[in-house]
Amino acid sequence: MVRSTLALSALALFSVNSNAQELRPDRPALPAMSLEEDGALSIWRNPANNGFDPDPSFALLYGGPIEDAEVPTAPKSFAMASNAGPLGFGVSHLSQATHPNWWTVSGSLAIPLGRNIFTGAHVGLQLPPGPNNNFPTVDVGLGWRPLPWWGFSTVGYNIGVDARHIGIEEQVAAGTTFRFGEGFMELGAAYRLNTSADSVVPGYLEGTLNMELTRGLTVRMSGNQFGTVGVGMEIGFGGSRVGAHGTTQLGGSAAPYVMGSLIDDPDTGKLFNAKSKVPEFVLNERYPYQPVRSFFLEQGESYLHLLGRLHTAANAKDTKAILIEIDHNPFSMAQSEEVLSVLDQARANGKKVVIYLDEGADNSAYLLAAGADLVLMNPAQQLMLVGLSAELTFFRETLDMIGVRPQFTRRSEYKSAAEGMTDTQASAAQREQINALLDDLSGRLVARVAQGRNMTPQAVVDLIDQGPFTSQEAQSHGLVDDVAYPDQVHKKVKKYLGKMAFFDKNYQQNDPHTGWLSAAEIAVIFVEGVITSGPSQQPGMFGGSRTAGSETIVKQLRKASSEDSVKAVVLRVDSPGGSALASDEIWRAVQEVKRAGKPVVVSMGGVAASGGYYVSAGADAIFAQRSTITGSIGVIAGKFSFDELYEKLGINYETYIRGRNAAMFSSAKPFDDVEFAAFDRMVGDIYGQFTSKVAHGRSLELKQVEEVARGRVWSGERAKENRLVDEFGGFYEAVAYAREAANISGEAELVTFREELGPRDELSRAGVRLLQRSVLGPSSKGNSIPELELIRQIQAMGDERVWALMPYRLDVR
Repeated sequence: MVRSTLALSALALFSVNSNAQELRPDRPALPAMSLEEDGALSIWRNPANNGFDPDPSFALLYGGPIEDAEVPTAPKSFAMASNAGPLGFGVSHLSQATHPNWWTVSGSLAIPLGRNIFTGAHVGLQLPPGPNNNFPTVDVGLGWRPLPWWGFSTVGYNIGVDARHIGIEEQVAAGTTFRFGEGFMELGAAYRLNTSADSVVPGYLEGTLNMELTRGLTVRMSGNQFGTVGVGMEIGFGGSRVGAHGTTQLGGSAAPYVMGSLIDDPDTGKLFNAKSKVPEFVLNERYPYQPVRSFFLEQGESYLHLLGRLHTAANAKDTKAILIEIDHNPFSMAQSEEVLSVLDQARANGKKVVIYLDEGADNSAYLLAAGADLVLMNPAQQLMLVGLSAELTFFRETLDMIGVRPQFTRRSEYKSAAEGMTDTQASAAQREQINALLDDLSGRLVARVAQGRNMTPQAVVDLIDQGPFTSQEAQSHGLVDDVAYPDQVHKKVKKYLGKMAFFDKNYQQNDPHTGWLSAAEIAVIFVEGVITSGPSQQPGMFGGSRTAGSETIVKQLRKASSEDSVKAVVLRVDSPGGSALASDEIWRAVQEVKRAGKPVVVSMGGVAASGGYYVSAGADAIFAQRSTITGSIGVIAGKFSFDELYEKLGINYETYIRGRNAAMFSSAKPFDDVEFAAFDRMVGDIYGQFTSKVAHGRSLELKQVEEVARGRVWSGERAKENRLVDEFGGFYEAVAYAREAANISGEAELVTFREELGPRDELSRAGVRLLQRSVLGPSSKGNSIPELELIRQIQAMGDERVWALMPYRLDVR
């Protein structure tokens, strides 16, 4: 197939025929483009191809002849086109001596027929001069890219139109393109057939050759069977490129034709890299892993997209520094450490990091500031660097007052999720693990501040005990370098970096896509929020995280297992656990992916505990931050008996059973001894399954697992010591490990499988947010009320009887 394409391209490029192919007035002259190329200009070449690349693009072309008195005047052509994903729009104008000036207004739409195949249609409204001369033309195309290195297209032009007397003729084209070196070179060949039986030329061959000689420098060549050859060059400036293209006829009578192009496309590289750009980031959102689309509310940015933009800025050749303005740091402590590792990488690459503390200057925000070369602060703010605290809430006396009896069993003493309902104060085991966790997290905060501000750990501890600080006090203690109001920040930064600093507030907002399949893909699948059976659900009425439904996640894992292009899976886990049954279903799906020969690597976020650890335990490798909250290998189960409450309310119950324990889960009565013993035995069996799977996945003896299990929560630092995680690192370290484990050479494209919401879900989501704002206030930055969050988590698990749920929710602020 490659040989055939080479032969056809060579024949098209070097075959000479005395019949010159005249430009047609229904579409503009274009630079060398194969039938498989996408972008704004493809609306006139193959309208199906804009379905492959969702990036918006814009193109402007102008061309004309190199005048020669001995050669008839060639046409002048102008074209402007843009696309937003599958939708395209264009305007073109053609003027030449032998035809009237001709305007065309174009629109196109691409429709998917599958992941790698699109169909599309282009409608051109032809507007030649004169009354009642306007008429439409229709093109229909098909694009198929089954392989990363090969694509096929077929297009019907001007279907049903035969106006050869004015240069418009129905035509069918079919072509193929081969890509080499991940797009370094593209070789295309096509055959165009004029469908009219009395056409002067029944058909002809054409060929294209595009080469990206270096990042940001592309050469284009074209030729056809009539001896018309073309050559052009495009220079990229990062997101846009300019080009010059020329065509001439070998041995013919047509005047040489030249055109200039200006194309805006996120995929375009940069040839010249002046190190002067300062990407600017403003932290003022929640940044969930999977933001919700809404007809009424802005989608916002996902956490991994933000992290990816920071990662790009840290490694780009044209960035001089990174400026981060913190209005609110929404990240967990582990996520903050993950961001800090990217900032550390930027500094290691010789880039300066500047952080401006504006509205939110608390522990969490200052943890990020500790990774900066320059820390600025709003002079009207206070630095709330006061250390960490944890609060536990106990409802037992309230439940006793209203006549509700909680009955729970657990494995083991550290699995204290129900203590807030069963006790009036924390148990000794609970206090032990809370204090150990606070010691570890506080130690990380102190260590990072000491490292960033060049202080001793003891000096940082002493300063924390003196907090909070006014901006002047923070500056005098060396915690910030300078103060500035928001309108003064750029001036201060330029003074620090030098005048040749250009701020970019929209840096890498659009992800570039080639439009072609990647030779190797790594699927990123999220386990975010409370783990439940059934499909994943959006946040509840009072906020909080979404639920991680086993049905949704298992489906995504199986899709990753079956897709040939997916070579590995990165499972991003940020979950306190939930249903033991749902966790086990996800664990099993992870094993299926591994049996398919694809490595699974877990990247832990802020918390991956209990069920969150259950789904992680069978992975090939686990990456966590030192402050990730993990472990909690244990099980809890129980129920509430409302018999005393019903009695107070005058509600009477009668129960009829067949079977000794048939009514054991009735809310109208407590467990009796026999029922509780059977229930406790069931919990013990599930705990045994949990620990045995951890032992198998972590290559530990069951006795070793039992020593670190018992429901105890660990920091990531202690978890690594206990062999519950493999490496310290964030998302990109996990991706690098997955790439190496899958033997992927070079970069791999990251893909996600996520469900889409229907209009009814969108409307419901908008209503939930509006209600949340009316009840809890207008700020979308704060966290939901902890007590309501606990109730929401329990409610999300529905009828689940056995939970693998973290003992408490811990917010570090």
